[in-house]
Amino acid sequence: MNWAQYTKQNNEAVDMCAAIIFAHRAKYLPIKAIHLAPTEYSEFASWAQKNLQRDLLKDEKLSFDAVNIELGTRSQANKFLVEMWENDFNIHAQMKNIQHLHKA
Repeated sequence: MNWAQYTKQNNEAVDMCAAIIFAHRAKYLPIKAIHLAPTEYSEFASWAQKNLQRDLLKDEKLSFDAVNIELGTRSQANKFLVEMWENDFNIHAQMKNIQHLHKA
């Protein structure tokens, strides 16, 4: 995704995920997943369904620019939790994937 051309989607969950991904990528910090609180996850899923122009499957996994978007818990203190890759192999694989996406 070309972040310089990103336009706000008027959806707090989507714009929040975009900001998180952009900030982490600017520092070369690879994100594995963003765990959204249930309300935010629902907002994100509604946006995804609208953009895909179809109903989401029951257990369909959502992603945004190669970052998994997952349902968090009601007990999490924040609207989101960021999960990072834990080892160098996964970091290299994700950064290679990101570079490939930017060339497209």
